[in-house]
Amino acid sequence: MDPISQAALGSAVAGQFCSKRLGSWSLLLGACGGALADIDVVWGGLGDPALPWDLHRHFTHALIFIPVGGVLAALPFLLLKKLREEWRSVLLASIVGYATHGFLDAATAWGTYLYWPFSDQRVGWDWISVIDPLFTLPLLVGIGLTASRPKGITRYVNTVGLIAALLYLGFGVVQHERALSVQQDLASSRGHTMEQHQVTPTIGNVLIWRSLYVHEGQVYADGIRLIPGRDPEFQQGTSRPKFIFGDDLTERQRDILNRLHVFAEGYLVQEDDGLIGDQRFSYEIAGFQALWGVKLLADSKVDEIVWHNSPFPEGRIQELIQALLKGRGFESFAP
Repeated sequence: MDPISQAALGSAVAGQFCSKRLGSWSLLLGACGGALADIDVVWGGLGDPALPWDLHRHFTHALIFIPVGGVLAALPFLLLKKLREEWRSVLLASIVGYATHGFLDAATAWGTYLYWPFSDQRVGWDWISVIDPLFTLPLLVGIGLTASRPKGITRYVNTVGLIAALLYLGFGVVQHERALSVQQDLASSRGHTMEQHQVTPTIGNVLIWRSLYVHEGQVYADGIRLIPGRDPEFQQGTSRPKFIFGDDLTERQRDILNRLHVFAEGYLVQEDDGLIGDQRFSYEIAGFQALWGVKLLADSKVDEIVWHNSPFPEGRIQELIQALLKGRGFESFAP
């Protein structure tokens, strides 16, 4: 998830274990531990367009790296004499904070090398969006009130914020299973067999989901709206052919596109503007407008392929809010 959420979760969890010994220092240690794993983003500017997805959420996010990362996060704090006296608690707080990072990232759709080096599988449970204020805000409120300790506020406020965030994450798990069921019914109603499929929450919520599945080489995108206590609704989407690796690709292009194909779990589609995009993340709920991808530069003698981030379309946030609040663009679905 985003760095603020990562730091907030690490801080809240570390506070549960170490606040008695370290007080508010435990919150700061946990926050630093919770955020440190994302140091791997520095490799994105080394001249290889594939590095942003190759190395982000790699070994620094692996379970085996947790003790190392926790110690690294604690080292600056151990320079302080008063914290060196509590070095065991300092290490525990930073390690606990660091341990939350990989698991939280795995709860999103991006994919995390959680089991590296024993497995190269990117773990992504698709339970929550990479940015979701409803998960993060309870953590921040609990941490902030606990750290400031105003009159009438106790350390248990942090516990309440943590429980609220975890309950919201659990709600995302339930919604994910509901979305998978609706997706299966939707494909069956069309007479389609899903060769591969995925449902992911749209930005900032777990009520509207993006459905992707592949049938006979076509990628189908639809929207699914799941309001508790109400029947599911869907937004009829479109389909496009999966990207095909042509014989005209250079060796460099083929290498980078293969790496993007693995990262995108096979959901590569070439759009009208030439972008070969990772369609798991799209500005359109039931369409094809990837947030990122690559473009081939056939006439360039300097570079043959470049990373490309698509600009945010004007009015898209308003469309999502209207869909969330009023169901605009969605209709009842009865399999």
